[in-house]
Amino acid sequence: MSAVLVKFSDISVVVQGPIRANTRELLESVRHQLAGSELILSTFDTEDVTMVAPHVDRCVISSDPGSLKPTLKINTAERNNINRQLVSSLAGIKSATRPYILKVRSDCLIQGSGFVNLYNNVCKATGEQNRIVCPSFFTRHQQGLSCYLFHVSDWFSFGDAESINRLWSANLMSEVDSSY
Repeated sequence: MSAVLVKFSDISVVVQGPIRANTRELLESVRHQLAGSELILSTFDTEDVTMVAPHVDRCVISSDPGSLKPTLKINTAERNNINRQLVSSLAGIKSATRPYILKVRSDCLIQGSGFVNLYNNVCKATGEQNRIVCPSFFTRHQQGLSCYLFHVSDWFSFGDAESINRLWSANLMSEVDSSY
């Protein structure tokens, strides 16, 4: 099987999470860096999308499932938002129409398209299309300060739509599981 080269027009970008001070800048960075991609904002019914909705192709609004108690080993830990992330990520992914998906948190910026070249190169080298590219930065170690098990960085993930859908299709986490 020969690897297909991904073009920007093949990509749905799912911006997931609450509206933040830099969300509009993120949306503009997607339009600049990944011209021709589909742009989806997936957030919650508690968010005001008035200022950012004109900058996306589609807004997906979900009910907020709430957060879990903090599970980090430090006293200043914030609440665990994994269920919020799962709900808003999957809702945006399900609305995507392109064969490849970039899922990115709403507090990030897109400063280049190197991940597309990396994906193309990995697929070419392996002859397979079902790969996911994500950063090693903020991939957590189970015995580290953040101590999450199986925590791949949540800053962004990129791959074919089926693989990204599988990655973000986990069941919601219970309080018991989140503190294991």
